[in-house]
Order: sequence, then structure tokens, then C-alpha cells
Amino acid sequence: MKKVLIANAAVGGLMFVVGASIHDFLGIRELGNVLAYGGIWYGALSLAIFAALPLYKKLRPRIDDAFDERSSSRAYEDLLRWKKLLDENIISQDEFDVKSRELKAKLL
Repeated sequence: MKKVLIANAAVGGLMFVVGASIHDFLGIRELGNVLAYGGIWYGALSLAIFAALPLYKKLRPRIDDAFDERSSSRAYEDLLRWKKLLDENIISQDEFDVKSRELKAKLL
């Protein structure tokens, strides 16, 4: 992971140097500014992402649990809707059985 950070910092630094050179020596100010500031932002964002990875790894199980809980809640609501459709004779018992197996798998 450190190699990736070093590589990204090197790319950002190189972009900055090339942009500054284009700006100062070639006189193409707009392109030079874009490359120079782009290099700074690229390096800074790479560092920020690298710094945030431990926090992401720590929070990932909680995020997954929240998504699983929401998926389970949505499956329960869908099952109730399908049951209502069955009760109103809009769908057949076979259609309900197929869909309810799918939804119950998400619930359990």
C-alpha cells in the first residue's frame, strides 16, 4: 500500500513540475495551471484516500450490517405487498410462492 501512495505522490509531483514548466518556460499559462494544480490535487487526494483507508476498513462491517438490515426490511415490506396482491386475487398462489421464497431467503 505504501508503494501505491509513493507512486501516486510521484505522479502528482511530476504533473506539478510539468505544469509549472509549461506555465513558466513555454508561456502556456492555462495549460500549465491546469497541470500544476491538477498535480497538487491528485497528490492531496491520493494522500487523503490513503489516510482514510484504516477508517474505512474499521467501519466497513457496520456499513454492511446497515445495508443488510435495510435489505431485510425492504424484503419484509415487499412480502407484505405480494401478500396483499394475492389476497386481492391480482396474482396467483404459484406466483406468490415463487416470489415469497426469494424474499424469505433475504429475510432469513
